[in-house]
Amino acid sequence: MQSRELGRYLALPEPLLEPGKRCLDRISKRGVTEDLSSFRFNTALAAMMECNNILIKQQHSAVARSMAYRQILETMIQLLAPFAPHITEELWQQTGHTDSIHSTAWPTFEEAMTQDTTFTLVMQVNGKVRERVEVSSDISEAEVRELVVNNNKVATFIGENTIQKVIYIPGRLVNVVVRISQ
Repeated sequence: MQSRELGRYLALPEPLLEPGKRCLDRISKRGVTEDLSSFRFNTALAAMMECNNILIKQQHSAVARSMAYRQILETMIQLLAPFAPHITEELWQQTGHTDSIHSTAWPTFEEAMTQDTTFTLVMQVNGKVRERVEVSSDISEAEVRELVVNNNKVATFIGENTIQKVIYIPGRLVNVVVRISQ
């Protein structure tokens, strides 16, 4: 990478940059690459817009002055190149590159970064949503059952009723079916 303004950028701790990097790998690089291969242009652009929204939220923070943020923006320009070749060529030149954006290698993604480490577990009682909690993606069914039973909101809806069964759909939801006692 040839750049004219490297001295103006900060070195920041990785956790601050994590949302942008994860977004770029999970949504954009992988998604755009797969979508372009399948001629799904509208979903490729939607993936880039998702990532762009995350970057916009960070544009006024110290993160925006980091070298990693600049690299993320340059990758976004590369991903946009097939859709808007002329403007991306100009943006590429403005970032200090002397070569054409169309002669650069296509961005690659890290498979590990495309995997979500957490997900939102929906907790239901008799099919009605009662709670949503963020949990680790490698949580076991036994841990989910324990989490549901010990959750205050869910416990109030279970009350003195008898639990008939617990239905767990990994990565999505858990439904506690109770028999209403009289």
